Amino acid sequence: MGDVLHAIGIRWQLVLVQLVGFLIVFGILKTLLFDRIHKVLEDRAAEEEHRRLAIGSARHTLDAARARLKTRESEVEKQAYERTQAEVRAGLKVKADLVSQATDQARREVTGAREEFSKARDRALAGIQADVAELALFVASQVAGRKLDGAGQHRQRATREVEALLAARGKRPLEGGAA
Repeated sequence: MGDVLHAIGIRWQLVLVQLVGFLIVFGILKTLLFDRIHKVLEDRAAEEEHRRLAIGSARHTLDAARARLKTRESEVEKQAYERTQAEVRAGLKVKADLVSQATDQARREVTGAREEFSKARDRALAGIQADVAELALFVASQVAGRKLDGAGQHRQRATREVEALLAARGKRPLEGGAA
């Protein structure tokens, strides 16, 4: 075999020297370069794993914060709803109080107006009755052809009768009703 290799131009000593040189270069590169590159790659992988764990922890924290936020949001909405309902109830109470006050005031005003109307009606009736009595005396004096002396007295008596009638009804006679 030595002749064949020699015929091709390959010398075993040279191949052996090249193989030893290759092993030395490989050892140097492995020690100085490949080990460092491998260490950098392992460090990067460890750092990437650490970042993945940190991201997972951050996601877990984020999910917990979202859950707390949703809980707080629902509590705030519940409180807002309760406050709104309390304000509505207070508003309805104020409305009911105002309506009650307005109704009471309207009733008082209607009662006062009815009393005023009743007083005015009683005055008008007393005046009409006095005028009718005076007219009756006048007509009677015209028919009799003489002046009746008691016309003024009859008017006063008619006025007293009207006042007595009003008193019997439970109403006060009004001042100036028979004037």
